[in-house]
Amino acid sequence: WACPMDSKGQPEIDALVYGYYAPIDIEAEELEVSFNEITVSVALYGAKEYIVGKVNAEYTFNYNTGDYDINYHITDGLNGLAYGYNNLGMTVTESGEYEYALSEVVNDMEESAPLSPSAKYFFYIIPVIDGKDWSEYTAADAIVYEYTTEVLEAGGSASVEFVESDATSFSELVIDIKGSEGTSMIYYNFFDGDATYTVDDLIAEGYVTNASSTTARDQYLEPGTTRILAAVAVDSEGKYGELVEQDFTTPEIVYSETFIAKIGTPTITSTEKWGSTYYSASIPVTVEGGTAAKYYYYFNTTVRDEEYLKDLPLGSYPFSTATVLGEMSCSTFYAPYQFAVVVESTEGEFSAPVWIMLEKPAAE
Repeated sequence: WACPMDSKGQPEIDALVYGYYAPIDIEAEELEVSFNEITVSVALYGAKEYIVGKVNAEYTFNYNTGDYDINYHITDGLNGLAYGYNNLGMTVTESGEYEYALSEVVNDMEESAPLSPSAKYFFYIIPVIDGKDWSEYTAADAIVYEYTTEVLEAGGSASVEFVESDATSFSELVIDIKGSEGTSMIYYNFFDGDATYTVDDLIAEGYVTNASSTTARDQYLEPGTTRILAAVAVDSEGKYGELVEQDFTTPEIVYSETFIAKIGTPTITSTEKWGSTYYSASIPVTVEGGTAAKYYYYFNTTVRDEEYLKDLPLGSYPFSTATVLGEMSCSTFYAPYQFAVVVESTEGEFSAPVWIMLEKPAAE
């Protein structure tokens, strides 16, 4: 602290200025680095709390320079803190003389995703000085440690098996992947039937989980689409087993000639809200030759032809699914709407798609 003296040689207390300084000492010791985990013991002295974070080197891209730069990443996060938000997933931790395993922070920040094998990671620690504004911090205040995880190797003992879901979907494949005992990670992905790939491709480009089982989903498919699901399990020693592959196909849709859907005369109502007119449509749909169990309907200003409607994946966008048709919003009716519907019967038959066009009601 310091203050000036007045003309009588007395301290001017009102002009007192002060600052807080503390010796900061951080000790970091690498305890273990494996293919999917990094454990570091960190002891901090001289600050009441600190920020600790972890980031994959692949995510430290500096858009201004085109380089990978951890300092740019940290500065960006500190700028966020200066404006009252946290955009780095950083953790402020109470400390003192405190030892903290950074692997616990990894689990908190990564949730269920494991660390990537053969990948560079930066750990950074920023002591928080009492009385120092966030805007005054720079990347130079961070102590950065760099670690690289181990490479996966072949010859593992873990394996996987596929169990197809009981749920039938014409637009989605849902497959349970189960790892054998000792599985620590599973890599998996869907491929086209004519695709060529290796285990290295699967590990580099596929999905990954650190659980011994997971559910793989391939969505927005057309009926009758065949996809290859490939997966490989990694054991606790960081060795992967044999690549397992299997074909899966979405069900074909066969439209019935005897189960028929018909669209009645729609009723369009209008409501005045906030100075604008909003519309809703009630559209009756009846069937012959069976009992309706589910409706797959399309309601949009983009007009689809018959072939498109037949090939469109039922239960997937832009189709909606309902067991009972309710009123549909027409918004402000800036263009004609097409309503198309396919009905599934209680016996599992499908009616051929039928449709109508809805025009904006004439002014009274």
